[in-house]
Amino acid sequence: MKNFKTMREALKNPYKGKPERDLKRKLDSFKTQLDDLIKKSRGRQRKEIEAEIRDMETKVQQVKAALK
Repeated sequence: MKNFKTMREALKNPYKGKPERDLKRKLDSFKTQLDDLIKKSRGRQRKEIEAEIRDMETKVQQVKAALK
């Protein structure tokens, strides 16, 4: 039963429990990627990368939550 709960928590936020140094590095990387996607979206490709932007925003939020 304990294993199931741990797996469920990992699925909610795969970054929880990781070292803070790694999370900060990952957060910087995700923010850079998100900025790049937003820059790309200023034109004809917006609809094509909208899902990617949402996914990247979710990752940024998950890492921020894991850092708290």
